[in-house]
Amino acid sequence: PLLNQVWWTLPIEFSFYLVLPLLAGLLRGWRVLWLLLLAMGIMMAWRWLAITVLADAPPDARRALGYQLPGALDSFAMGMVAAFLYQRGGVAAWLGARPWRREWLALASASLGLGLLYWVHYDYRAYWSPSAITFLWTALFSVATAALILAAAAGSWPLRRIFANRLALYLGTVSYGIYLWHYPLLGWLAAAVPARPGYALFWLLPACLAATVMAATASWRWVEQPVIAWVRLALARRG
Repeated sequence: PLLNQVWWTLPIEFSFYLVLPLLAGLLRGWRVLWLLLLAMGIMMAWRWLAITVLADAPPDARRALGYQLPGALDSFAMGMVAAFLYQRGGVAAWLGARPWRREWLALASASLGLGLLYWVHYDYRAYWSPSAITFLWTALFSVATAALILAAAAGSWPLRRIFANRLALYLGTVSYGIYLWHYPLLGWLAAAVPARPGYALFWLLPACLAATVMAATASWRWVEQPVIAWVRLALARRG
């Protein structure tokens, strides 16, 4: 078992960095369509393999296999294509030429994301079975996320108010610590406080948020920043 249950995402990220040089050659012109088709095909084939080979296994086993890099390649490919379209595909200029375009893109992406949340809420039991949600949900959610980021990068007014304020920028700075600390702190708080009747979310959520931000701030200040500074100094000396 993992010391921190959110660490399951790290090997997938490392694996993506290993195959990134092989995929980067498709980030040229219309080749990006081949990148998307390749990623979608690999994702669907891998997930089909996971749910058929492990058909009699517990859902956690199917999920563990299905979420390895081949089964998550659609999300990475969508991020790559979105970055390419914004930097070199003319999307930035197209969105900037008519302000209403980025606002409609923001609205459409947010609406799609909300619809997908409703879908997974009502149909989550079918996930990791031969059903549409297994093969389409992450791909569509990646589309919604990428579109929302493109709209924000193009200067969408409501998105800038949400994501470009000082609090959001600070949380983004310490976001890696938030990722690392939230799960163990949630478990420690739940175990440390005696059980109370009723719904625990109302007190557990704010307590966990406060503790997580404090822990993330400390790790950013005394671990991440010194390591980043040391690496930059070492690279500067070599250069």
